[in-house]
Amino acid sequence: MAKQIQITITQEGIYGEDEKIIEIEINRGNWKYWDKFSKNNEKTTLTMNNFYDATLLHQPVKDAIPHYDQKEIEENGN
Repeated sequence: MAKQIQITITQEGIYGEDEKIIEIEINRGNWKYWDKFSKNNEKTTLTMNNFYDATLLHQPVKDAIPHYDQKEIEENGN
């Protein structure tokens, strides 16, 4: 029996609450994907044809969340 896998990625929001940014459901090789930039609130099946619609998956990790802590970078080089 195939197992279903669910992945949810959150980040801390402006007011300290967790904000869901990505949700992925994998069931028998079928990937259903949603991110906070999706056009609607429904998960869509992820294929090669719509991979670039998955805004946060097709970007390099450093560009996925385009907010940098400039002070941290200057102090620690991170």
